[in-house]
Amino acid sequence: MRYRPDIDGLRALAVLPVILYHADIPLFGGGFVGVDVFFVVSGFLITGILISELDEGRFSILRFYERRSRRILPALFAMMIVSLPFALALMLPSQLKLFGQSFFAIVVFASNILFWKKVDYFAAPAEESPLLHTWSLAVEEQFYVIFPILLWLLWKLGRRYLIGLIIVLSIISLGLAEWASSRFPGPNFYLLPTRAWELGVGAMAAFWIRRPSHLARPGLSLFGVAMILAAIFLYSDETPFPSFYTLLPVLGAALVVLYGANSVENPPTKGETRHDNLAAHILCNQPMVFVGLISYSAYLWHQPIFAFARLSRLTPPPMGMMAGLALLSLLIAWLSWRFVEQPFRRPERRWLSGRQSIFAGSAIGMAAFAAIGYVFVSFNGFEARWRANHQDQPALLAGLDYHNSRNMYDQFVSGGCFFSGGSASVPKSFEHCFNLDPERINYVLIGDSFAAQYAKALEEHYSSAHLVQLTISGCRPIWNGQGLGMCTDLYKTRIKRFIEDNAEQLGGIIIAAHWRSIELHDLEHTINWLHGLGLKTAIVGPGPDYGSALPEILIKASDHESLSSTNRFSAPERWRVQEEYRGMAERTGARFLPIMDYLCTPDGACQNFTSDGDLIIFDYGHLTLSGTRDLIKAHFPATLVDMFSSASR
Repeated sequence: MRYRPDIDGLRALAVLPVILYHADIPLFGGGFVGVDVFFVVSGFLITGILISELDEGRFSILRFYERRSRRILPALFAMMIVSLPFALALMLPSQLKLFGQSFFAIVVFASNILFWKKVDYFAAPAEESPLLHTWSLAVEEQFYVIFPILLWLLWKLGRRYLIGLIIVLSIISLGLAEWASSRFPGPNFYLLPTRAWELGVGAMAAFWIRRPSHLARPGLSLFGVAMILAAIFLYSDETPFPSFYTLLPVLGAALVVLYGANSVENPPTKGETRHDNLAAHILCNQPMVFVGLISYSAYLWHQPIFAFARLSRLTPPPMGMMAGLALLSLLIAWLSWRFVEQPFRRPERRWLSGRQSIFAGSAIGMAAFAAIGYVFVSFNGFEARWRANHQDQPALLAGLDYHNSRNMYDQFVSGGCFFSGGSASVPKSFEHCFNLDPERINYVLIGDSFAAQYAKALEEHYSSAHLVQLTISGCRPIWNGQGLGMCTDLYKTRIKRFIEDNAEQLGGIIIAAHWRSIELHDLEHTINWLHGLGLKTAIVGPGPDYGSALPEILIKASDHESLSSTNRFSAPERWRVQEEYRGMAERTGARFLPIMDYLCTPDGACQNFTSDGDLIIFDYGHLTLSGTRDLIKAHFPATLVDMFSSASR
């Protein structure tokens, strides 16, 4: 397959938004779609090479995997080696343990499965995981374990059914992605079955372009560029992905590879590049082609650079610093491309040119990284050494262990009424949560995990009443909102119907969530609907949001400032959001519980420890059980009658 500069330009159009998105640069809210563009380009190029070799009778599975090894492993291994000392210097034991697990998962091309399992609702922020981005490499390599062999078999046994089978399998994969996007967003994002269709679109393009009647169509190529740009600038983290929304950048990339200026089989004359149209001007100019050439290394290096920068600081890096790090990642990418990628892809030294050398070196490297990962995991991220240096901070150590503590279980798991499944239907294990107690006052707690955190302490504080806890992970308690199907379906149907049918038996509704400005109008609509049923409501306002796990922030800060309170880490917009919700509560007649006022002083300093010396918050914003007990005892009304006495019907 001859060289096409417009495809390198397309690679640049893919990698630059990814880097800017991960750098938190404004306007690039959909920059993550660059990964989907990469999938299409990969499927197109790899399938094109395989078709040519099969057509000419020179296909070799060993040659294919040799090419993949030369392309993928040297730069990947270099990035992993350089990351090691930074990880040892900057990461906490739990982070180092995951880092070690990542090493093992990467070399067996299963990091997508690892991160699907490990990056959960209460986990450390994804942007602090230096190897998280390797999930996409795992998806590709899993695809290429199966695809070349399938292609070879069908080429031998039934070539005429080949394209049809790819189309059918891709449609099934896309349908699965759309279905899972609102039900199982985690596995939907990370796993091959819901990503395979994107590589399949690239593969279909590789077949389509070989038709004798194929012509370059600059207008379609330009339209493809516009589709990709639209997704980059219009999509956000709230966009279900992958899903039908992913068709926009994927089909855009397909149009570029199919109808770009250099897509026709009659090649340009020597030294000529066809760029007499706007799409070619965008993609074939020298800066874009250069970035495209180094795009693989740029993708590899930017994430660890950003992650270690964040890990080295108490507060998020400013935008100017992140922009500078983005430029640094391109410089390091060029060095990686020039001195690591190129020598292995186009070897001049004999010891690099042999297939056996590449396979042996790859095996040794994989074994070495797997061994390093094993050591990190076996020593639990070198926890013993780390704990020995922090014995004077037991509360912080307990905060780091909170996810595995009995209090965490009692707070979020034991009652069985914090629903975190991926189904829009209520499981049988959740049905008991809808039971009412005819002998006591019944009141309902609805919301996400920021509501569930209060359930245990509310039961203890209002022990004479019966709590009906209906909380769903990641779901704001609003009737007419948009988002995960699991959320909208459960709140709009099962929970809303339960409240409507039992309104006369309920003493009131307590509503809590990780509030944002965007939900304000929808919550107001929900409150008015509840008041229309004659129910009284109480809104628990937003609390501090530290961006990273508070125990980790305080450990980093412990050498040079007091830990009793701090006003340097909590996101300042939480005050603004609180005032927005306070105003809405006043308009609707709901009682408002201002958590920021309870935990923070007017100058913005937020309390970190309870009266017993325990941490109040165990991650970026969720309260510990001790924290909720202290808060409710000190600031919530003594009885439910008092709770709802100032709330209007």
